[in-house]
Amino acid sequence: MPECRGLGYATEASLALLAKAHHTYAGEILAIIAPENLASQNVCRKLGFTFWKQAPVAGDIRNLYTLPVGGESASGPSVKRWPA
Repeated sequence: MPECRGLGYATEASLALLAKAHHTYAGEILAIIAPENLASQNVCRKLGFTFWKQAPVAGDIRNLYTLPVGGESASGPSVKRWPA
């Protein structure tokens, strides 16, 4: 919905999911985003994900981003707003 873009909803929802993942999972999370979806890529980077590579996913080329969560190696997203 275009009228909801740019209001931070995707970032806030993602922060809630990442907070839960941080407390219940140790490993890496993979984000799969269409190369033309710049808004989602920006949200991903804001959350601390790093670009890994482009690869085919279900027949389409996608950008893959990773983020370590849980355990001692996870540093959390760069926005540093995960609930405790």
